[in-house]
Amino acid sequence: MPSASPLTVRDDGPVRVLTLSRPDVGNALDADLVRVLGAAVADAVHAPEVRAILLAGEGADFCRGFDVAALAAASAAGRLEAFFERLSPVLQQTVLRLAEGPKPTIAAVAGLASGAGFDLALACDLRVVADDAAFSTGWATLGLVPVGGAPHHLVRLLGAARARALLLLPDRRVTADEAARLGLAVETAPRAAVLERALALAHRVAAGPATALRLVKRLLAEDATRSLGDALEDETTSQRVALADPDAAAGLASAVVGRPPAFPSAGTPSPAALSK
Repeated sequence: MPSASPLTVRDDGPVRVLTLSRPDVGNALDADLVRVLGAAVADAVHAPEVRAILLAGEGADFCRGFDVAALAAASAAGRLEAFFERLSPVLQQTVLRLAEGPKPTIAAVAGLASGAGFDLALACDLRVVADDAAFSTGWATLGLVPVGGAPHHLVRLLGAARARALLLLPDRRVTADEAARLGLAVETAPRAAVLERALALAHRVAAGPATALRLVKRLLAEDATRSLGDALEDETTSQRVALADPDAAAGLASAVVGRPPAFPSAGTPSPAALSK
């Protein structure tokens, strides 16, 4: 029976688990789900108790993109442009928060991730995929173009040639094995275990040094075309912030005695990290 809400939110310790919950339509995005997901991601980003965000889908698929029935209804009413004008900024802000926000993000992908669903998976820092997972850009099959960052992410993750193959051949699907070979997936798992494995990975990330991981995410998000000199300068600035955080002293003390680090940070950025 479908969930009463289009999104299920729960905390597993320091990991905020957001589950798209429209399984009867492959977790396709309608206006309600786009808005609810956007609000939930914003809340997770700002919640001090949350140290990692895990995005998953209920049922057979991760997310089949925008709800085709909703798009068709908007088109029939002559409001398709208004539909995207209203929802694209919300989706894009969600993508930005997942990709460039301060907290590590993980996608647990089972079944199909297509169109805007692929966009959401690509926006996450790490992807754990089920053995039945498949990725597709999908937009061009509807005569539309991506609005959730797929071209940007695919060029950076796969290179221009592979990105073109996926974006210009909209019926092309990437299987779980291929995703692992290409580096789109950090891990593959049997379908029954994918959420458990993704959650274990999220807890590993959540146990890390919060300030340092924020700074690393910020460095990774910088324009890939900048010079090495600029990159090194930014790394030096970030290192100064990390050195001022208690996590650095804790990590070094643990290393000296040969024990696993226990970082004192609780997910709240230091003032220096926020001001960088």
